[in-house]
Amino acid sequence: MGRDWSTILAKCLVGMFAVSAWIDISGVFVELPLMVDVLPEGWRLPSIITFINQIANIATLAFFLFTRYSKRHVEIPVNFIIIFTGIASLTCMIFFWDHTTTIHGREYSVFFLLLIGLLSIVDCTSTLSFLAFISLYPETFVAPYFAGDGLSGLLPGVAALIQGVGGDIQCTNISLLNNTIMDNTTGYDISHSTTLPLFPVETFLGFLICMMCCSLAAYTLLNTLPSLLRLRVRNPKYSIVEDTKDLIVNTIMDSESCSETDNSESAETPPVATRRLDPGAICQPSVVYWCFLQFWTSLCQYGILLSVVSYSALPYGSYVFHLTLTLPQITIPFTCLLASYHPCSRVSVTGGLTLLGTFGMSYVMWLALQSPTPFLCGSVWGGFIEITVVVIIYISFTYVRVMAAYYTHLRGRNHLVLNSFMIQIGSMIGTFIIFPIINYTGLFVESDPCGSLCY
Repeated sequence: MGRDWSTILAKCLVGMFAVSAWIDISGVFVELPLMVDVLPEGWRLPSIITFINQIANIATLAFFLFTRYSKRHVEIPVNFIIIFTGIASLTCMIFFWDHTTTIHGREYSVFFLLLIGLLSIVDCTSTLSFLAFISLYPETFVAPYFAGDGLSGLLPGVAALIQGVGGDIQCTNISLLNNTIMDNTTGYDISHSTTLPLFPVETFLGFLICMMCCSLAAYTLLNTLPSLLRLRVRNPKYSIVEDTKDLIVNTIMDSESCSETDNSESAETPPVATRRLDPGAICQPSVVYWCFLQFWTSLCQYGILLSVVSYSALPYGSYVFHLTLTLPQITIPFTCLLASYHPCSRVSVTGGLTLLGTFGMSYVMWLALQSPTPFLCGSVWGGFIEITVVVIIYISFTYVRVMAAYYTHLRGRNHLVLNSFMIQIGSMIGTFIIFPIINYTGLFVESDPCGSLCY
């Protein structure tokens, strides 16, 4: 097999391998419009899942410290364990996702949340271990990795759209007959239900398992085919070799084309691809800048947005909630491809996109705090604006994170692992801030869909 064909095959397999990074948790999130009506946690379920996900970062911290202070590279066997564990957990979830346990008179989804915790541990660890594996390849493999990582949200989103998650709510009167010797009266209550999806949650989870198996097959080929093994760089510590230097200049940081006349900003963020970057000096301003962008975008998107989205979108209806969860996920791989073919590391671009996403987050938080009657309640424009803003947040933050990954990849494996660690730290801090606010302050209020003015 020629080297060009080997490279194309390897990039396709890297993308398929990356699908397993978050497809299980992403799949659970797009199923929430069905689950919130079945599981006793209700609207609090997104914040609880996000909180469990961040607690699982203990495993991420352990992996980071081990790779930081140990000369052993364990990412290859760890990645096999991650994928196998994900497949086993999803298999168990098919049978136990809707089982509840009564504790002190209240029902809890104990089995479901335990499985979410296990999936969170392996998914959070994959953020570091998968990128540590990608550091064995030239930096042109970063974009296919992030595109595959984006597919982990796109594939469940498309499947959920086909499934028909979030049907119209139907409210019906129920007669309550109190037939006793002293009292023979009839009362009335209103219950709500959603239209049945095309296929149940169990079938959807089976689809996720099939995707995980495909990722396992792709990863196995990457580690066994000799023609693909030869594509790895000679020195994984630096993750950069002379053979790829010209390719880096032409593809990764061709951002000078987007800053032809802005010399002042180029001084702040120098053209990193035109030289061999020092793998040390983690505290250099440029490294701190990119790590901060990873931290802040992850805090907003993964820590806060995913926790409050039920309160900002569900008041507009289950269909809006469903599209708010699925459409942004679909934009991720396309944004990664955009960053691959039109990279730009200018401070005005990356900083501007970060500010744009932050303003969008402020709007979503404002809507969530107004629940159950947010801005433009009962109007189709309210839901349209909510979906559009969340899509803009995802596009802005995804582009910034891909550029940060490119930059840190050029500085070597340790910097790339640090970059991934900042994603997890940002997500964790954001969740720890918003979780008690949602669950213990009463600022975020659920609504009865049959009594809400927004439906």
